[in-house]
Amino acid sequence: MAAFIASVNARYGLHLGSYEQLHEWSVDVIPNFWSAVWEFAAIEPSQPYAEIVDDLYKSPGAKWFPGAPLNFAQNLMCGGTVIS
Repeated sequence: MAAFIASVNARYGLHLGSYEQLHEWSVDVIPNFWSAVWEFAAIEPSQPYAEIVDDLYKSPGAKWFPGAPLNFAQNLMCGGTVIS
C-alpha cells in the first residue's frame, strides 16, 4: 500500500500519507485513481484505452477502459507489480 501511495503522490504531486487519505482521494477523483491502479499494476492491453470510464455516473453499465482489450492470462502470468 505504501508503494502505491508513493506512486500516486509522485504522479499527481500529492502528499497522501495514509490509507484514509488515499481512500478520500480515490472517491474525489475516481478516474485518476483507476488510472493510477492501471499503471501501478502494469496492466498491458493490446492497445491503449481511449478513456478511463465512459460515464462515471452510469451504474451499473459504465464501460471502464474502453478500447483497451486485455488478455487476462497474459496480464496474470507475464507482468505487473507484485503486490503482497
